[in-house]
Amino acid sequence: MKKVIKLVGLLLSLVLVTGCAYLNDYTNQSAQVKQDFIDRIAKDVVEVNQNTTILNSFVIAQAALESNYGRSELAENYHNLFGVKAGSQSKNKVTLPTQEYVNGEYKTYNLDFQVYQSDKEAIQAHQKLLLYGTTWNSSQYERVLKSKNYKEASVALQKSGYATDPEYADKIISVIEAYSLYNYD
Repeated sequence: MKKVIKLVGLLLSLVLVTGCAYLNDYTNQSAQVKQDFIDRIAKDVVEVNQNTTILNSFVIAQAALESNYGRSELAENYHNLFGVKAGSQSKNKVTLPTQEYVNGEYKTYNLDFQVYQSDKEAIQAHQKLLLYGTTWNSSQYERVLKSKNYKEASVALQKSGYATDPEYADKIISVIEAYSLYNYD
């Protein structure tokens, strides 16, 4: 009986150690996936925004947040890195479920999202949106453009109504600081 208990204990220890090693590998892989996404889009973000006042750190962090570091269905299959909704006249759109923060709680809606041909095209469209605003308010993102640092830009974007998440600015700032994205500014 003691031998059986020792054997079960040894097997349990082996399973636990193997499981922990797997979790550590997954954690490292996940961090690497995030860094790979940042590295992949940073070049395009810097290139697209080079002659503007748009802060690169802010754009990279927003893309990371909105696309789950490029792993969302919207990003992987449709190159929509920023969760941009499609207008009623858009021919390139896809309907997907999304969560919106409404009246103090998250609700799921099926909404139309813009489809892009590449990540760079999505970054260019994002730049155009920030520079020229929406069809109903051309100066909607003016405060974002006038921001002196990533914290101001993040708060200005949230206040402009870009996202419904009440913690949106804090989340963007956290991504910037976690990955030192301010070095791209």
